Amino acid sequence: MNKQFRQGDVWIERIANADDEIGTAMKPVNRENGRVILAHGEVTGHAHAIASPKAALFMDTGTYGASASIDAGAPGLLKVDETVDLTHEEHDPISLEPGQYIVRRQREYEGSEHVARIVAD
Repeated sequence: MNKQFRQGDVWIERIANADDEIGTAMKPVNRENGRVILAHGEVTGHAHAIASPKAALFMDTGTYGASASIDAGAPGLLKVDETVDLTHEEHDPISLEPGQYIVRRQREYEGSEHVARIVAD
């Protein structure tokens, strides 16, 4: 089983190697104020972020479109070159070792209709 982490509404799973998956459709996500933002908080405005320049987030714009984002429910690919901390103002930091990770917003099921929705943090 791959190592998994959760921080609020963000779910992260370490994967063996995704270098082959980073093709022309995988585009790097721009940093915000020098940080890699995995997800924005809807209520507080806080963000799940990595400040280190040794981390980069990629989105599959071929499958999910030019505006693909983890906030909108698309999975992201996080590449980490050295141990970094994932921080959020309302949660304990999580140390992520070098490697590659799939990043998703957690989902929950609502009612008896089993409708999945993205968890709001």
